[in-house]
Amino acid sequence: MKESRKKSKSKYTPEIVEFIKNYYPENGAVACVEILGPDFCEKGLTIFCCRNGIKIKKDYEGENFDIELFKNPSTPQMAYFLGMVWGDGNVDQSRISLSLVIEDGNEIYEFFRDLGHFKTYYKYTDPTRKDILLIRAYNKPIAQYLLTMDYGVKSLVSPTKILSTIPKDMHRYFWLGFADADGCWYVGEKSFQFFMTGSYDQNWNDFSQFLEDINCQYSYRQYSRDTGSQSYLQISNVFDIKLFGDILYQSYDENHIGLKRKYNKYLEIKEGLEKNRISQNFTRGIVVKNGRIYSNIEFLEKDIILGILKTFKAQLELMTKKR
Repeated sequence: MKESRKKSKSKYTPEIVEFIKNYYPENGAVACVEILGPDFCEKGLTIFCCRNGIKIKKDYEGENFDIELFKNPSTPQMAYFLGMVWGDGNVDQSRISLSLVIEDGNEIYEFFRDLGHFKTYYKYTDPTRKDILLIRAYNKPIAQYLLTMDYGVKSLVSPTKILSTIPKDMHRYFWLGFADADGCWYVGEKSFQFFMTGSYDQNWNDFSQFLEDINCQYSYRQYSRDTGSQSYLQISNVFDIKLFGDILYQSYDENHIGLKRKYNKYLEIKEGLEKNRISQNFTRGIVVKNGRIYSNIEFLEKDIILGILKTFKAQLELMTKKR
């Protein structure tokens, strides 16, 4: 004889359902979960809302955004946002969307809330892939403005138009957002790399110019396979990787702009360089004579010498700008 099972009590009580009906349309899944507590998650809440016909309210008029902040992006936060949307966002006639893995999406959502009223929900994906959080801003005036700045054809052109609206000293935040969207900091057993991927016909002109301006060497490649076509920019020299990261993250301790997960990868590369190659090669390449320090070139590898000089040059330029 089978034992009768007691029906488990649903966590979606009438009170909670009423709260979701009122709060979810205006604020999205992440904001609801913050209030409901650890018994709820973005994925489960979004599925519940879909099954019960509770939909996100689309505020196309943009009452919660200041379009002037987008037209005159003079803050690090806005420059970063514009760079991330350029790299991994989607803009149509009435909305701006970003798709990120849950971990990154939750972090970015907290950061973007200072810019305006974003709405979030879980995006269904292939079970073999990581869960995705979709962050959206329903704002017709801003979306259409960004389309005039080439956000609708960003896989084919460089971000020259939008960069012209951002102060020069804020460009590094745009590229940080771009790198957080499409970049990868690779840490291997014997090598480090940073690379950016894009469409086969991606226009890399402005980004490659940024790398050249900071004296950072890179390589560019295109490839076509049965699974698809891509292009990418790659930084392979460890000192160039460190230099690139130093420029992007020079103010991270002050403003915490940038995905923490990728910032930690940069730190791992930086610390690995300092602990291993510097300690093993640089220290024995130093000679002290008559109170002066000389470099014993025969003990130093060429890329280490170039890397040290590049790092010194970049730091001097930063110090000069701060003065």
